[in-house]
Amino acid sequence: MSIIQQPTLFDIDYLEKLDIQEKYKEIFSPIDWTKVLNLFQKDSNVGPSITVSYEALLRSLMARIDQKIPTQKALIQRLKSDLRLKLSLF
Repeated sequence: MSIIQQPTLFDIDYLEKLDIQEKYKEIFSPIDWTKVLNLFQKDSNVGPSITVSYEALLRSLMARIDQKIPTQKALIQRLKSDLRLKLSLF
């Protein structure tokens, strides 16, 4: 049986040295958001429009794991208090 090695998207040591805005730019740039966001599309045009930014929501949940934020409530508080994190995700 042969071993297939997949190339990595980015080096973890390299990411740790980057500024927070550059770090998330490197993490989120290879992701194709259109396929994921199509899962959240409304089926009909009837009713109010959806004003939630699902891309920003998914980015913040991914950053929660990276920043080791324990709960979603703590994530919301961190986004309200840390402008650099908020701007790098939205």
